Amino acid sequence: MPYSRFVYKSDMFANTEGLALYFLICIGIFLVFFRKVPADFFGIFMLSVYFQGFFQFLGPIVFNIFQVSQVLLLLAWFVRSIGARGVSKQYGALLGISIVSVIAFLIGEIINHGNIIMALPFLLQIITPPLFVVSLDSSIHTQDKLQQYATFVRSLLVFHILAYIVKYLMFGVSEALAGTTSLADGGPAALFPIVVMMFAFLTKRTGYVKSNTLLISLSFIVPLVGGKRATWFFFPISLLLYAIFVTKKIKMSHIFAYAWIVPIVLYLGIRLSPTLNEEKKVWGEFTPEYTYSYVFDYNYGRESVREAGNRGGRMGVNQAVIESVDFSNINSLFGYGLNSFRGSYWEKDISMFSLEGIQDRSQFAGTGFSKRFLTQGIIGVALMIAVYIMITGISHDKGVMRFMLILLLMIGYTYADLLYASQALMTVFFFSMIYSNKHINPTFARNA
Repeated sequence: MPYSRFVYKSDMFANTEGLALYFLICIGIFLVFFRKVPADFFGIFMLSVYFQGFFQFLGPIVFNIFQVSQVLLLLAWFVRSIGARGVSKQYGALLGISIVSVIAFLIGEIINHGNIIMALPFLLQIITPPLFVVSLDSSIHTQDKLQQYATFVRSLLVFHILAYIVKYLMFGVSEALAGTTSLADGGPAALFPIVVMMFAFLTKRTGYVKSNTLLISLSFIVPLVGGKRATWFFFPISLLLYAIFVTKKIKMSHIFAYAWIVPIVLYLGIRLSPTLNEEKKVWGEFTPEYTYSYVFDYNYGRESVREAGNRGGRMGVNQAVIESVDFSNINSLFGYGLNSFRGSYWEKDISMFSLEGIQDRSQFAGTGFSKRFLTQGIIGVALMIAVYIMITGISHDKGVMRFMLILLLMIGYTYADLLYASQALMTVFFFSMIYSNKHINPTFARNA
């Protein structure tokens, strides 16, 4: 897999015939090998999530119609699932804070003279996670249904890995084309192995088994083909967090049982990622000093930028965001609107955000935290954290709840907002939690 096979987004999108063939091959693979789709709202919705990229490829008009249809499907599922029983107080509070988030977002767009119609896709992102969680939890009444859904989700994860293999064979390494889930946004590929690990462990609470180990190992194909580096740092941390919180065995001997994986993952990550080793190639020399320097510059800006007192990189932007908080400033409270993040980040005039000291435009990259502050202000950040707390609080297992909450906060501050970055990741993330709830619920087990 030579680095010369890296394909830029513009080159890939120009190859429309190649993209059409790619989607046809992927759809063919799914129809041949993954035909056992639950004939209900869950099955149809999950299919729509994992084939969003195909509808994006068909053009903006088709994709807009698809997005509206997807939300209508989710709303119909929500109404059907709650039925005459209504919504519990816990779910009612979650839906309430989501409505407050929508209102706060609309106020910010009005203040910044934004286009409400153009902002509709983001509004749909806000309401999708809570509606999905409530609908899914209310739809599973038997062990057979739970296992059917788990088998289907596992098949979607395997299909996603196969879609990335086809992508590499046809196009090479590129951040664009996230399998069949998205045409352009490849960032979530870095988090895919973490979500797969959660699914594998929480649906098989006995720890390591052969099928889980194989699935987790194969999941690293996705960030490798997607040209992502963050996986090699987030995955070991996530694994240790799982060992500490979920297994409920906070013993040094148990931590050591997982800890041996950490240096192996880091070692392989450095050698397999061309940008993380000095030779700039797959299986390049193990150079931790170079890797540390690269990662530090990537997150805080180049040395020349730092010496000038300016900021660059993900963490540099976070620092500038925190220092810019002013509760008397309307933009600090409600943000600068979605227009502040239209187009490529490095093509924007960063001064429009009124954030002093961000000069290294070539390294400007937003995290889930900084993007939420810039678009929705400190109120948006507070509501984001509130949703994190409430939605993970649904878990009946305090260890799972703490693990998921810390994971969301850590990734949101340093990388991306896991709830809204990718529906494909979000749905599996919360299915794993719901599965865990059902698994440990003795009433559910007896009634099954």
